[in-house]
Amino acid sequence: MDKFLNRVKVFFIPGYLDEDKKRAAGILLMVSSIILLGLMLLLGYRLIIGNYHLFFSLSIACCFVLLSLYMIHKQHLSFSAAFLLWFMIVFIFYIMFTNDGLQDSIILAVPGLLIIAGLVLSKKHFYIITIFCLIAITVLGTLEVQGLIKISYSGSPVYLDIIDILIILSISAISIRLFTENLTNSLHKARNIEFLAQTLKSVKDAVSITDNNDDVIFVNDAFISTYGYTEKEIIGKKISFIRPLDTSAAMEATIHAETIKGGWHGEVL
Repeated sequence: MDKFLNRVKVFFIPGYLDEDKKRAAGILLMVSSIILLGLMLLLGYRLIIGNYHLFFSLSIACCFVLLSLYMIHKQHLSFSAAFLLWFMIVFIFYIMFTNDGLQDSIILAVPGLLIIAGLVLSKKHFYIITIFCLIAITVLGTLEVQGLIKISYSGSPVYLDIIDILIILSISAISIRLFTENLTNSLHKARNIEFLAQTLKSVKDAVSITDNNDDVIFVNDAFISTYGYTEKEIIGKKISFIRPLDTSAAMEATIHAETIKGGWHGEVL
């Protein structure tokens, strides 16, 4: 199963050397596949029970999702992301408009789509989609309140219900954007740290990194070769254990102080 999934991933995400684009393509592939699977299950279920309501709309939706997958394969990543999300947003509000309005459970899919938009779209595009959703909910709710949309439920929303939904969705959108920005920054920092670690590992001079408690958190290959210890034997121990036993306390204090300030350079014989 893992081999099959990897082959599918390689087919749809070829040639993305940029890590951000590769991450976005992976998210889009996963989301598109889940949406397509869900739509196909709905189609199959309706065929089995003989309920053809929304059958045509669901079929069109499957075609659009397949088109999005094709665009991912062709490396039209930005267009594919915008195409898929805008289509799903419009499709959701179409279902709400033709069925039970704000009472329709499909409204729960809107925050999920905003999460995906926050992960794969630019900040500007994310807020455009969010504003569109808020306007669409306002219009849909107003039509319900005015009785222009007939729903199957006995009750109908009031303007206070619409305001509640708008406030909840707005808070959710802001939280989603803050979370995704923090996640993106963390991924960039982790990538930079990994790049720095690989660079230091290839340096021919012995290099070690300690935390504020003087515990070793990193050593390069040259350091291991010089002192003869394995990485597991060194990591987590005080750096002083590799120094000569006759190293004075004053020298130890100097090394520690300079390390905290930015790094100590020198030799201990």
